[in-house]
Amino acid sequence: MLAIKLINVVKARLATLRDSGWDDLFVDVQEFCVTKGILVPNMYEEIPVWGRSRLEGRTVTNLRHYRADVFYVAIDKIRVEMDHRFSEGSNIVLNCMRNSSSLMLISLLVLLIFITQTFLMMTVEQQGSNLTLMYFK
Repeated sequence: MLAIKLINVVKARLATLRDSGWDDLFVDVQEFCVTKGILVPNMYEEIPVWGRSRLEGRTVTNLRHYRADVFYVAIDKIRVEMDHRFSEGSNIVLNCMRNSSSLMLISLLVLLIFITQTFLMMTVEQQGSNLTLMYFK
């Protein structure tokens, strides 16, 4: 299905962007800043580490801060969110939408088993020994 292919394409592009996209992005940002008259910081200047006391004297370069602490973190958060939103269970639902009715029934049964196992694991973790099993009539 097209939706699953698009999700996989976006995940692959995010991986490529994280691995080799910093330089191109930084060039684009520099050009934009020069065009708009915005001062571009010296990327090799040392700055204090965020969240630490200045008295400790720990510093990082602007380059490390913007690349590792901002760029990589933002992409990693997007990738994690995509993995959570488009997990195995949701991919099964998307597959059900394109399959024939007999295959859809099998896929829905697999999804039901997946959801049941996930619910039981979540319940065990949350309630510990006070687990009460419920069933629907």
